[in-house]
Amino acid sequence: MNEEEAFRHRERWLEEEYFRKKQEELIERLHRQKAQEQQMRALGAELRISDPLVLEALIDLGYTSDVARLAYIAPMLQVAWSDGGVSAEERELIIARVRVAGIEEGSLADRQLQAWLAEPPSERFLKVTLTALRAIFLTLPPAEGERFRARLIDNCTAVAEASRGPLGLGRRVSGAEHDALDRIAAELAPG
Repeated sequence: MNEEEAFRHRERWLEEEYFRKKQEELIERLHRQKAQEQQMRALGAELRISDPLVLEALIDLGYTSDVARLAYIAPMLQVAWSDGGVSAEERELIIARVRVAGIEEGSLADRQLQAWLAEPPSERFLKVTLTALRAIFLTLPPAEGERFRARLIDNCTAVAEASRGPLGLGRRVSGAEHDALDRIAAELAPG
């Protein structure tokens, strides 16, 4: 093989290698896209949301179908963290509510909740979650959506009041908790 043939052979090999890598990248991108679409369908089914922008935002925040039910807990976390920390009573109440919702101790969702009880979720996380919850409420029949919204706000209020003593004595709902409750109610308001 002379030098010119060797050069053409190397050039052909480099070209084939380039296109092989491009094909692998395309296949990988298609696999990721398919996986994200499946994840969006599963999360959408779990939360009863079909808006792809809301679902993409939730996935970007780390929501999966395994932890989707924690979206309903996020506003309670927002209230609990609003005054700088989660009290033992608030923590106990939130954990009791997630157990009633079917989130088992030690599950992936429970581990995520424990992380949020140790370190507060970001403001962006809470804002996007409230937007998703509002989208859920709007897909429900009006009366059902309002009951669901009212129950969520009642749960948030219970968290704000959780640190009070057994006879309603002790710590009052703080100004920061009131502000958080007002923001949540405004964000979830229909219309």
